[in-house]
Amino acid sequence: MSLSSLEPEKLRDIWFKFGSPFAERFVNNARGKGIGLNYDKDSLKSAEDFILESWKKGYMFPRSTDSQAEAYDKALLVIQSAAFLARIIIKDFGGELGFDDSLRQPCVENVGGLGIRVFTALRTQLLVGRGLRGLKQYYDRVAWAVREVGAGRIIIDKDRLWKIAEGHAYKLRSVDESTIRKTGDLNPVFFPFAYCPKCDDITSLVVMPVIGIRKEEFQEAALNTVFTMLEAPCDKCEGQTLLLGYSFNHLAWMIPRPKDGSMPDKPPSQHPDRREIFMTIVNTTLGRSVSIISEVHRSGNKVTGFGGTTASPVRGGVLFVPLPDTPLCF
Repeated sequence: MSLSSLEPEKLRDIWFKFGSPFAERFVNNARGKGIGLNYDKDSLKSAEDFILESWKKGYMFPRSTDSQAEAYDKALLVIQSAAFLARIIIKDFGGELGFDDSLRQPCVENVGGLGIRVFTALRTQLLVGRGLRGLKQYYDRVAWAVREVGAGRIIIDKDRLWKIAEGHAYKLRSVDESTIRKTGDLNPVFFPFAYCPKCDDITSLVVMPVIGIRKEEFQEAALNTVFTMLEAPCDKCEGQTLLLGYSFNHLAWMIPRPKDGSMPDKPPSQHPDRREIFMTIVNTTLGRSVSIISEVHRSGNKVTGFGGTTASPVRGGVLFVPLPDTPLCF
């Protein structure tokens, strides 16, 4: 992402200090290119076109051959356009500039006074990075959330929603367990969960194979997939959905940590005391997560069965994608 090179504390400081001036600069820069913008949702289509054109040709430094200048230029475009979008949302629904520590992303907090969190910088990054158009539709989704939550039609029962997410994770785990028994292997798979309040269930699952994605790229790729899911309506009722979380299934090696707390002297694949496990990570926007582990038993390359299943809280790691602590995030 274009903001990923900035340290979180630096990005936080920039957002709080320059959020409002950045919105004004974005509008002025667009007007300088002959595009009249104002802080109204009807400007979002023109703003979207301007953002994509600026990303392609250069925002402040067109035709720059300096890679650092280009990176700065793109980061500036993302954060100024995000500030512009945030200004419209705050004007129409209320809220205040905030910063989410889990995603390390700028946001608008407490939209509508209802605890709704809006990630305008992440949305503009999806626009330029994936060509994901629809800023006006994004605005409409925020308006929907303000309307529905304000009317009491969306009630977040965290215990109940956790059971729904956990139930789907175990179903997916059962399917992948059958695959492991049959083939002896499993490609790591990521399943985002989008919850439909109207259907009171998780909408159809999007499967993201993790083949070819380096570990250090996993969080960014998964985060993009999770938030992209919210662009699509529920497959059953075509209504809006909320971000509930994800499940991630994979085979891994587990090795004992030395008693002195130091790092093991051999990698997991070469460690003499290694144990093969089938692991599921379930993480949600409910502030709850769990790691589900079963030992894999083999005879040669053939899987003969699984050991007892244990579940414990997730303690981080490169294959763990932190999420906001509310499903009411966009």
